[in-house]
Amino acid sequence: MKNTNDIKKQNRTIAGAISGIFGAKAAASEPPDDDYQSYIMENDADEAELERQRRDELTLRPRFFAVLINRGRQKETKQTLASLQAQTYGEWELAEESGAAQDGTGYVIRLNAGDELSPDALYRFAYSVQRAVEDKPDMIYADEDEISPSGRKAPVFKPEFSRITALSYDLFGRILAIKQDIYAMCSPPGLDADEAEEYAFKLRCMAHAGRIIHIPKVLLHRGSRLRPIENSAGMAAIRGYIRGEDRQESVSTGIWKGSFIVSSLRQPRRVSIIIPNLNGMESLRRLLESIERCMLGYKYEIIIADGGSGDARLLKYYGLIEKARAAKVVRCESAGFATLACAGAERAMGDALLFLSRDAEVISPMMLGALIAQGERENVAAAGCMLISPNNRIVYTGGVIGLCGEAASPYEGEAADDDKAASLRRLMFTDTVRAVSVLSGACMYMRSDMYFSCGGFDRSFDAAEYEPLLPLGSDAELCLRLSRRGFCSVYTPQARLIMHTGLPRLKETPENVRVRCKDEFRHLSIYGDPYYNTAFDKSYVVPRVK
Repeated sequence: MKNTNDIKKQNRTIAGAISGIFGAKAAASEPPDDDYQSYIMENDADEAELERQRRDELTLRPRFFAVLINRGRQKETKQTLASLQAQTYGEWELAEESGAAQDGTGYVIRLNAGDELSPDALYRFAYSVQRAVEDKPDMIYADEDEISPSGRKAPVFKPEFSRITALSYDLFGRILAIKQDIYAMCSPPGLDADEAEEYAFKLRCMAHAGRIIHIPKVLLHRGSRLRPIENSAGMAAIRGYIRGEDRQESVSTGIWKGSFIVSSLRQPRRVSIIIPNLNGMESLRRLLESIERCMLGYKYEIIIADGGSGDARLLKYYGLIEKARAAKVVRCESAGFATLACAGAERAMGDALLFLSRDAEVISPMMLGALIAQGERENVAAAGCMLISPNNRIVYTGGVIGLCGEAASPYEGEAADDDKAASLRRLMFTDTVRAVSVLSGACMYMRSDMYFSCGGFDRSFDAAEYEPLLPLGSDAELCLRLSRRGFCSVYTPQARLIMHTGLPRLKETPENVRVRCKDEFRHLSIYGDPYYNTAFDKSYVVPRVK
């Protein structure tokens, strides 16, 4: 087992790597433990379903224009054309790179020669347009896999659309239908465009799109392996998007090949670090010393919200740090997390708030900067980083509602660093700046105006008798409340925080908290977390197909 010093040393290595070298991290082709062939048999449309689609007279029948790009050998082009001719939906035609006549009602799909559409692909695209009664989609994308002589493999199951995630890597992949008028106005690249040119074009289209939807079905089979976007070209594509949208953001290389990190250029004048506490002398001292050690150069204040501690040593410690003006101590009569967090926020002078568990330990000087970089981005509600255990196991990488019967985090309990090449799927979850449904209040960064405009943490989740003092659903509820207002929560892997205790399990919490959480999570529990593909079996924290 590694000790804390080993982890600190390891984190410093990671921090340096992220600034440049870490961008070279490679991905394995496919995660282990996937029975993908069984998934194909259970989820591909059978002949009866394909025949039903052929007979289905959709009331709205958009036309699709297929543009073949990167035409190589004649055999590859024939394979793609054959997949088009096998479509159950007949409203399509081949087009040149301009996307055919611009009446604005159809959609253009750029297909790499050698890639094959599933027979029901265009039907499902058309059906998704028909289902959108009023707000018609401007862009539609779906899941994909790779076809080889040995069969289909390497599926990419994508999350629902988020601009945050789409600027971190090519979320859309190789199957994307774009409304004709948007396609035309965004200067489509030539027929021999590379991955970076295609990505830049997709981002231009994204900037003009109103609604973008995802179909959680494997509808394209790549004829070749995914090639990562080259770093400099990918960053140039993102810079073009940032300039076009007039955003105060910058871009750097990500942790794995083909990934990127977009950061806000805005900086808060001061960050108020709020720490709920109850009789946690040694834990609190460890956290405060780690903050002092790792947050040099940042303007911050520390507010300790105490829930009625009786430990004489702790009370003496409070007196010392208040006398030294190292922290403010706010004394409360009750000890619930939400109550203490709200009390601390009310005394905060900063224009940004960072809620930290007293059982946390800061191990990277990058942590606060990484949280600011994401938490200050436009339309972002909150930001959180990777939480790890003292023995370097993943504790939290952003929450998924409904995972393991409640709300859990992908890859929880797995090694935070794996010497073997991680699968692309894992990298997309653990090593990517991405939108998530919920974050943990053990480490949550928010702008002050965002926090107070929504009313802060809901105190009805408090269970004062519960120890250790950790958030019990009020953090997730706050994220979901802000999501309903159009803001998203963001997970960043740029920095890590040690948690010396585990996060609370819903099944272990008091009855009133379980009832409140189940009520808040009901919608996503039924319809699925938008950032966790329905193909994954929610019985496991490691995402694998059902």
